[in-house]
Amino acid sequence: VKFLLSVVRRPIPPSKIPKPDEEGEQMACAGSSLEGVEEEQERLAPFWKAKKWAVRTWMRLLVRYGESWSQQRDDAEETKLRKILLAEYLPGVLQAILMALQQRFQGGFIPNKVHSELLEFVSDSVSVRKCWEVLKPELKPLFYHVILPGLWFDAHDQALWEDEPVEYIVRKYGEQDELQSPRNAASQLLCEIARHRGKSLGTILTFCGTSLSAYKDAVPGEQNHCMKEGVLYALGSIRGVVRSNKKQSNKVMDLLERYAIPDFDSEIPHLRACACWVATHCKKQWMRDDSLRPLVLQKVMNCVNDRELPVAYQACQALRFLSTASGKTRQLIIPVLPNLIDSVMHVMEMVGNGETFAALEELITRFPEEVAPHGARIGGSLCTKVTELISRYTTHPGESEAAALALSAAFPALIEILQALRESPQVFEALEGPLITLLQRVLSGLQDGGTMDYLNDALEAFNFLTYCTPTISDPMWALFRPICQAWDQHGSAELVLDSLPSVVDNFIRRGNQRFLNDPANPQAVYKMAWKMVEKGGDIGDNEILRGVKLAAILLLNCRGGVDGYIPLILNELILPRSRTSRIESERVHAALIRLGTFCLWYNPQLTIDALVKDPKNSYMETFFADIFLAYLNVASTPASVYAES
Repeated sequence: VKFLLSVVRRPIPPSKIPKPDEEGEQMACAGSSLEGVEEEQERLAPFWKAKKWAVRTWMRLLVRYGESWSQQRDDAEETKLRKILLAEYLPGVLQAILMALQQRFQGGFIPNKVHSELLEFVSDSVSVRKCWEVLKPELKPLFYHVILPGLWFDAHDQALWEDEPVEYIVRKYGEQDELQSPRNAASQLLCEIARHRGKSLGTILTFCGTSLSAYKDAVPGEQNHCMKEGVLYALGSIRGVVRSNKKQSNKVMDLLERYAIPDFDSEIPHLRACACWVATHCKKQWMRDDSLRPLVLQKVMNCVNDRELPVAYQACQALRFLSTASGKTRQLIIPVLPNLIDSVMHVMEMVGNGETFAALEELITRFPEEVAPHGARIGGSLCTKVTELISRYTTHPGESEAAALALSAAFPALIEILQALRESPQVFEALEGPLITLLQRVLSGLQDGGTMDYLNDALEAFNFLTYCTPTISDPMWALFRPICQAWDQHGSAELVLDSLPSVVDNFIRRGNQRFLNDPANPQAVYKMAWKMVEKGGDIGDNEILRGVKLAAILLLNCRGGVDGYIPLILNELILPRSRTSRIESERVHAALIRLGTFCLWYNPQLTIDALVKDPKNSYMETFFADIFLAYLNVASTPASVYAES
């Protein structure tokens, strides 16, 4: 324990990075510039690893022996250890961590991951009485020197914004960086104070009001823009936590309304981005206010066209939430929708993460009729972007996590635009090339399993193409057999394809003669159906039902063309389950009976001949008994799943 304490107390090595200026309470933007950061990290890596793991160990001890400690525990040794830790060690660890954070405020270098760990320890300390006794007297430095530096826009952010705006967006707003983000850790610390120390939160709100008022009254050249952003982020972070306290909630909302809304027109780009971030957190309150709704929405839509990419990105996120917060926003958005779509697509092209795709999807979902005229352009761009993301996912291991997050939102956006275009077959002719390229890219990556997770999404998009185009073209037909082979090689337990039956149905129904001209086509479809029914028990009823549906599609679309498959369907799919009681559920039973009636519809004589082919083992009675029993059940229970059969 003493060793761990000594590691935490070890002072931060002198930094080669210039220290920030400080002017009393009007702090300048603290933090490090990009220059020298990588060299500093490499030089001090062993020191920070030791510091990080020591803090993590103390954090586990704090959580175990802090306020979550159960008084019912009867382990005398652990009780003794808890008393020692709380009396002699944990407050000292907290003081050492606060000193390290103070050094960072004064210009010392701390890696983001370690900075986040330090803030998390302070956050966990808020609810521990002995630790709060250390924090409470230092509330002002805690807010200005510990919390705000984790929230505000520092010199490192400024350098990223100017040189690599996309990287700035990924680091500031990216989901994959949340676990090592000082910003999120500082927000969590504020929320813990709001939850457990309500009276002290009132003091912090007073600090916020004083700082914002001082910013407003300062001479333009002397205003501390970075500090203001930190305060606005602090208020936005605790807004949800204080909702139940009407007095505090009203104060937070009043401060945000008075000081954040004017920043939509600020000359300082990061303050415009901050105002858009605040709008996403105040969407319900601001959109319910008839006076604020048009003002805020118009300001956000203006920021979507901002010349600064991070501002436009954050405005896209705000627009995504504001458009759904109130039904009265519709008439404000429709007149400028084409321009908004262009701007959102520009941000999507530049950033290409999940949030930008989700913003576009929201516009498509909310305004399908208005978006339809722009469908070919939107759909083509989405197809191209999704294909690029799949290539990144499979060929660049370092980018696979970010690409996967983006794809999880990109495919739904693509499906939404295709859904909106269902009544426009001429648009699908223009989208044929990009959609085929997308599916080809997914199919080509199946061999090493890299694209397996995305085959069902790609098939769903391709399903629209096979359904909506005037005819199924030669390039589309060229993919039919590869699709069947993909399922044959990777299907069942490895891969579930919900869209496969619909795609197959479109090919057979809309190109019947071409399908039947090659005997290998019906064979491939039946093989998939048999495998789904035979192996589907390992997955569940849905896979069996998909196999039954494929067999039904073959019969219903090819009457007179697949006679040889009637005995196979009866003897391999239907009867084995009837005579061996392998019925998994009522749904499966109903589907098999329905498939039997399709056999009778296809050709009654062939069906009966197959049933009585072996006189010693005729299954005629079993087959018809199931059908007649189903009709009897319909008579007694009209809502039965057998009704259609």
